[in-house]
Formats: sequence, C-alpha cells, structure tokens
Amino acid sequence: SGQPLPVDCRISTAADGGPTLHWVVCRDLSAQIESEKLLYNLSNFDQLTGLTNRQEFSERATDAMRLTKRLEQQMALALISIDHLKVINETLTTEIGDNLLREFSVRLSQGVRETDLIGRLSGNQFALALTNIDSVQTVEQVMTKLRKKLCQPMVINDQEVFVTASAGLSLYPGDALSVEDLIKKANSARYYVRAHGGNKHQFYAPEMDEDIKNRLEMINGLHNALVRNELQLSYQP
Repeated sequence: SGQPLPVDCRISTAADGGPTLHWVVCRDLSAQIESEKLLYNLSNFDQLTGLTNRQEFSERATDAMRLTKRLEQQMALALISIDHLKVINETLTTEIGDNLLREFSVRLSQGVRETDLIGRLSGNQFALALTNIDSVQTVEQVMTKLRKKLCQPMVINDQEVFVTASAGLSLYPGDALSVEDLIKKANSARYYVRAHGGNKHQFYAPEMDEDIKNRLEMINGLHNALVRNELQLSYQP
C-alpha cells in the first residue's frame, strides 16, 4: 500500500568458517500499537463525549498549575453541570440525554480558549481549567461568554431542547493549592448555585461550606422526622 509499517526487527549473524551469513526476522507491530492506543483511550478519555476523564484531566491540570506557579499567574477551575438533566432523561429518554451530553461537550470545547483544559469528571459534571489568568475579570468574561453559548437551544434527535447550566469556580492559588482541593471548592460553589435556583456561575466563598452543611442537616432532619412520624399537618384558615 506504500504506507510505513511499524515492525520489530531482529538481526542474527552466523559464520562457521565459511561466508558470514546475516538474516533478519521482522514482526509486524501494527496490531500491538493499535491495542495500546485503544487501551490508552479507554483509560484516559470519556467514551461518551471524547473528553478527558477525571484522572487524565487532573494530571493535565496539575501540570498547568505548575506552569502557572512558575509564571506567577492564576488558574481558575470551574465545575459545570446541566440543570435538570434527570428530568430530561426521564421525560425524553436517556438516549436523548446522552446525545445532549455530547452536544454540551462540543459547545464547551468551542466556547473556551485553546489554552484551557476540559474534562468530564462524572455523569453530569464537567470541569474546565482556565489558564493564563491575570484577573478575576478575565474569568468572568470567559464564563459569561461560555454560558451564553451553552444555553442556546439544541436540536437533539429532531427535538429542540432548551437547557441551562450551573457552574462553581475556585482559584489557584487563592482558594487551594492542589487540583483535588480546587475541585472540592468549585463543587461547593456549584452546589450552592444549584441550591439557589441554578442557571448562573459563582466563585467559591468559605461561607458556602457552612450553607451546604446547614442544608444537609435540614435534609437529614426532615428525613428522620418522616421516619419517626414526627411531622404534623395543621390547617390555618
């Protein structure tokens, strides 16, 4: 076919008093290389969207953080999720939900800069590492532009779907010094946004942790009250 072929060659030599003989044995490595590529892809990329998975994203974001430190800049980490995805899956089928996630990931990729990193950490949790940040205003500009793009109507399986997105952000080095801690802080901010109606982005603030803790305690308290039959319904005319 005229195409280069990856091979493993072994050369042997023999000289038993007569002419020196050389022979070469070559083994085609094409199948092995393809298997290694497939294994790498399965290990490091999300199979639904093609984005990096949590492990690969964390490694790349850690490298970006080291460069950010050397350049004395900032890095922002954003966690983004589609609002009410569960309702979409239950109403319009999971096939449409999966196609929605694919289109959402494409818009994410198109809406950020070439230097930024994108990953899918879990089912409805996407991560962005915004690098080369000189101010919070730069992050605001990127996120405002991105959310505007994400919220435009999508046509999925010939059906128009309107979605909104919630995002939480944390900053390096101001909020945390590791990628995992940045993810935790950004997730707290995302949870706070969703608990207050969604459809916006917000930076992490320490008081969010207390707000989330109080909400979880309230949820647990209501659950226990239901189990113990401690709730009463009163009519106020």
